[in-house]
Amino acid sequence: MLSIFPTLLSYNMLAPLAFRLIGGALFIYFGYAIITSLGRKEQEPTETAPKNPETGSGKIWLWILALIEIFGGILLVTGLFTQASALVLSIILVLSFTGKYKNSINTLSLSSGFLFMLLVMVASLMLLGPGFYSIDLPL
Repeated sequence: MLSIFPTLLSYNMLAPLAFRLIGGALFIYFGYAIITSLGRKEQEPTETAPKNPETGSGKIWLWILALIEIFGGILLVTGLFTQASALVLSIILVLSFTGKYKNSINTLSLSSGFLFMLLVMVASLMLLGPGFYSIDLPL
């Protein structure tokens, strides 16, 4: 079938650029939000209060997750190792998407639709490539 606007097909590399910039900025923000939430003063736990995963070894894993998200976001924004960072960030999104229903405690309260949309955006970068203005070069 013929395209209605064939001249717009010459801008097909702008979609991966937009996905990279928006996805990278969101992951940098998510990592920063996790780090700032870990820096807040913790409340005294009581017997009836639910167990907080941000204490003990859970805090270390949240730091690691935040650093991976920030580093992956920076790689996406710059366009360096786009497919590898998109793969790692997609795995994190799948785990957070499934963990949203298993645990009632979330660091960021994001809707499932938003997480799924971000997963599709980041996963599509593995297939589309980095787009314009990236450091990655196709071989």
